[in-house]
Amino acid sequence: MQAAVASYARRGNITLLTLSDGAAEVGWISESSFRFTRCWQAACLSRDPVQDEVEVKLTATPTAIVWETRYVRLHMDRATLALRAELVSDGSPLFRQEPVAPAQPSGIEAAIHLEQAERIFGFAAYGLSTEGKLDVRGERLTTATPLFLSSRGYGMFFGSPGSYDVDAGAAERTRLRLRNGQARQWEQFVYYGPTPKEILEEHHIITPPMPVPRIDDLRRGKPIYARDIPSLADLAASSMSGVLVPGLKQVIAWSEFLSGPQWEPYLYTYLCEARDRGIPVVRPLAMQFTSDDAAASITSSFMIGDEVLIATRERTYLPPGIWTDLASGAVHRGRQTVDTPDGPRRFARNGVILPLQSANGLELHYFPRLGAEFFLSEEGLDDISQVHAAPAGDQLRLEIESKVERAYVWVIHNVSAPRSVTAIGGETPAMQYDPASRQLRLPVKSGANSDIIFNIVLEEPL
Repeated sequence: MQAAVASYARRGNITLLTLSDGAAEVGWISESSFRFTRCWQAACLSRDPVQDEVEVKLTATPTAIVWETRYVRLHMDRATLALRAELVSDGSPLFRQEPVAPAQPSGIEAAIHLEQAERIFGFAAYGLSTEGKLDVRGERLTTATPLFLSSRGYGMFFGSPGSYDVDAGAAERTRLRLRNGQARQWEQFVYYGPTPKEILEEHHIITPPMPVPRIDDLRRGKPIYARDIPSLADLAASSMSGVLVPGLKQVIAWSEFLSGPQWEPYLYTYLCEARDRGIPVVRPLAMQFTSDDAAASITSSFMIGDEVLIATRERTYLPPGIWTDLASGAVHRGRQTVDTPDGPRRFARNGVILPLQSANGLELHYFPRLGAEFFLSEEGLDDISQVHAAPAGDQLRLEIESKVERAYVWVIHNVSAPRSVTAIGGETPAMQYDPASRQLRLPVKSGANSDIIFNIVLEEPL
């Protein structure tokens, strides 16, 4: 006998559905995410993970119940509980799911339809190895509480306890099938992004908070909130599975690539972002450059934060942009493969500011010509320091809004010699220029809660 919706009632963000063989719920977490629960008892285990009311329009016809937010329109078939979602903006389909049903001999199973070119990322959490694969379309695997992200702009997380057998289109290319042999109730979260970072931010709403990070966490091996991964080959895949801080044996997994006092301000900022927003510190190229198809399956190169690309092999694909090798100063255009011997190599893209600690103060490395900013987390403060750099007409404008007293050094890469500098809110610095490296340095002493601006005229404007 098929399930059928006998009646429904709204309670805040949740719609309670009474069925012919149990119950179901649809609860909205935000305007782009919802929780779907299906059970075979009179009522499901209900929970509302958000306090604020989500604006949702609910309509019903004899054949369907429809929920509509600003971003997503969700259809449920009243006779079967099959789900279908589309974007409100243009009506384009997001996902389609068959009715959740009891499995044989026990448990529950579900199937999500896959488009021909759809890529599936994730399922590598909790120590599961995907053997270096990023796109697991066509694979079979088993995991504990799976999270996956689709290249179509949505993600799903399955919260019912138990072990999940996942067929990501191996037997049947048109469907992704999941089976939980121990589950008695089905709990499923659906997130619309459309980018991987936005999907993970939605997932962050319903996950337990990460402890407040400390700079000491970067100095003492592996922090308690790090999640172990099987090997460095799984680093990129683990991030697509929601691992915020990966651990490997007794250390943070990225310590082979970035470690030491020099990197502490940068890495601490991204630890704080991981806690506050749920975005992993390590970002696969597929997460950072979503429109670049060439980056979609690469795992040997990845970003740590938004500014630094790590190349681990002797030949490396560089995504769109202009990239500076931090060791040699060599500049490369993106969308090509370059030689990267004696790795690992570190690259910064143009249009970023990279804060690195030095004996002379906090160095702010700016790579023109695009405008850039960096929001620096300050341990023990609720506020952040901000730094900005950008061309402004025929000048280069630099700004520091510091919440603490600190010595800074602006380090401007790949520029011509300066002609003059004008300071606002501070003393005019003694500029140092190296014509061989085309690097300009400006030391700055900043007081707490100060705002210091420099306008620099270069011999060759940016």
